[in-house]
Amino acid sequence: VFFLGSILWTGPLENFAVLRGAYTYYAYAGKLLPLYPGYLMWLGLLPFWIVLGWFVFAMSGFLIFHDVLLSKKRALFPAVASALFAVNIDLMMDPVASSNSLWIWLTGSFKIFGVPFFNFVGWFLLIFVYDLIAQHTIFHNKPMVGLSQVERRIFGRKVEAGEEDQIDGKRLIFRIVTLETVVIVLL
Repeated sequence: VFFLGSILWTGPLENFAVLRGAYTYYAYAGKLLPLYPGYLMWLGLLPFWIVLGWFVFAMSGFLIFHDVLLSKKRALFPAVASALFAVNIDLMMDPVASSNSLWIWLTGSFKIFGVPFFNFVGWFLLIFVYDLIAQHTIFHNKPMVGLSQVERRIFGRKVEAGEEDQIDGKRLIFRIVTLETVVIVLL
């Protein structure tokens, strides 16, 4: 479920960034064969391995900080730590990947190691928000601040005692779509 949720979360947002012209993945297009798109599997405008990599970073941080290092803390602290962990990995990976044309940055004036600063802010925010969605929906069926009253009106009831460890697919999709919409509008 974490994997499917991460695809639903990152796929549309990454595709939106490509559509806005922030970067492109077509550096390899046509190099192997005339009509070869550069990668074997695509999710819209994204090579599928981008979504897989994003999932690995998100899941790794989630497990390290929620289950091992900060297991007794409120959801906010592990989410911040997980997001910082992902940004740290991206600080090492992104300059190497973009300098080898795995993707090409098309925008951004303030750059760190050749990567626009907004990329690192985006990594932090995407991992942070998805970590909270996962914690409150996939692993523990709990209300999320700002959404609980709207959910109660849409779904007709709040989470009852004994249901905390059950995944509510409708709430998961609602939370992902709602928060994706907020992110896209803010961009």
